[in-house]
Order: sequence, then C-alpha cells, then structure tokens
Amino acid sequence: MLKTFNKIVGSRKLLGNQVVFLAVPSFTNQLSEAGMNPDDLKKLKVTGGCAMGDLQDADLRGIDLRGVNLLAANLSGANLSGVDLRNANLSGANLRNANLSGANLSEVNLQVGIFRHEYMVDDELCADWIYHEANLRGANLKGANLSSALLNEADLEGANLRDANLTNTNFSEAILSEADLEGALLVGTIFEDAEMPGKEIF
Repeated sequence: MLKTFNKIVGSRKLLGNQVVFLAVPSFTNQLSEAGMNPDDLKKLKVTGGCAMGDLQDADLRGIDLRGVNLLAANLSGANLSGVDLRNANLSGANLRNANLSGANLSEVNLQVGIFRHEYMVDDELCADWIYHEANLRGANLKGANLSSALLNEADLEGANLRDANLTNTNFSEAILSEADLEGALLVGTIFEDAEMPGKEIF
C-alpha cells in the first residue's frame, strides 16, 4: 500500500529532483565486503545507511548493521542470516523472501516508512510525503530476535517466525496470514487489529 500527499514547504529554487530522508541515524560501524556492490558499501559507510537502495539478493552475512538506515531499501531475497540489525531503521523496506534466520532485530523499526521527495512547481518548493509498509512476505525469520521490534502494518504473509523471540513485538494491523509462529516466544506481543494465521497460535 502506498499513500501520498503534497505539501508546500517553501519558496526557493531547486535544481533537479532531491530526496530528503528523515531521522537518519548516525553510523560508525565498520562493514566488511561480504559480496556487496562497492557502491552500496560506500553509501553505507558515507551516509550511515542505504535508504532507498537496491540490495536485492545481496549476501550481507557477517556485516554489522546495528543502527543503520535502510529506509525503504529493496532487500528482497537478501541473505541477512545471523546479522545484527539492532536499532536499525527498516521502515518501508522490502524484505520479501529475505533470509533473516537467527538475525537480531531487537528494537528494529519496521513500521511505515516516511520519506520526502522535493520538487519545484511554479517556483514553489513542494514535497510528497510517502508512506509504505515493510514487506516481509515469505521472509525466513526462524529463530530471529524481534523483541520490542515495531512491525505495525507490516506484511508478513507466509513468513517463517518459528522459534522467533517476539517479546513485546508490535504487530498492530500487520498481515500475518499463513505465517508460521510455532514455538515463537509471545510474551507481551501486540496483535491489535492484525490479520492472524488461520490456526491457533496461543
């Protein structure tokens, strides 16, 4: 789902299109190559993340991704098995069919992504504020630590959450149909208005 609305934010010249990302976290961690595209690696090091980046099918094992900004990034099919993603910003990220087995996503932000695209209309600076939900459809999250993670409105249809730590995880309005939650730790987990699997999980 994608929702947009426009807002006049000022009156000044803007050369070309510009994307402004909100709440970009600081980034001080060292990253290893791990088979990544050198340009993507450079972007991670310089900007503290790879917001809106295309990391489809990337092998990111062995990389320390704590606190990085991957807002609305395409991580579909990526291998993040065992990766430390604590406090990372994955708002609006596409993690469809990604392998996150054994990953640490404690306190990660996977709720609706927000970013701004600025452009000029009749010498007025306008902006589209774009909202879209994290896509974890079919993702392998077996044994992952998702404690206190924000997954509001995330699409987890068919995701493997077996044996995952979901303590205090927020799944409000998330899609969990056909998700496998067998053996998951569900202490303080929030499922308010979520679309649940057909079978009993409690």
